[in-house]
Amino acid sequence: MIMASCKAVRCLASRGLPVIFNARVIQRSLLVPTGSFNGVKPSPFKQVCGSSKSYAASFCSSSSASPPLSSKERVEGMNKLLQDFGADFANVQDTSGGCGAFFHIHVVSAKFEGMPLVKRQRHVQKLLHDYIHDVHGTSIKCMTPGQYEKEQEEVSS
Repeated sequence: MIMASCKAVRCLASRGLPVIFNARVIQRSLLVPTGSFNGVKPSPFKQVCGSSKSYAASFCSSSSASPPLSSKERVEGMNKLLQDFGADFANVQDTSGGCGAFFHIHVVSAKFEGMPLVKRQRHVQKLLHDYIHDVHGTSIKCMTPGQYEKEQEEVSS
């Protein structure tokens, strides 16, 4: 078991490793008291908080996964992908206060004509998967140019 900081928890837990965090064990999103896990007492763990070259950081960086992106890098990357997709308008905002936990994505494209809303959103999710697969949440608003113009008229009146 490993005691880890907030930054390392997502990385370690995503790999199925038990992580002690705030007096709980996190393993595949299952929370149990730290006193035992499936009847087994926790083994001694390595504390990694506070060190610049921690076990958790080296574990995460030694894996095949790319290093975590900053919120600004995510926003820029998503906006570029959406423009390359052919969006008439694309706006990505980090609405979590800059920590990159929640993004609001607004896309307007003629490619959405005749497509149901859920299919539009799934298309955008698939397109942006590399940027949003490990964030806490996203809000995706997909519109056709006609719907966008109508919304703008309603807002201005």
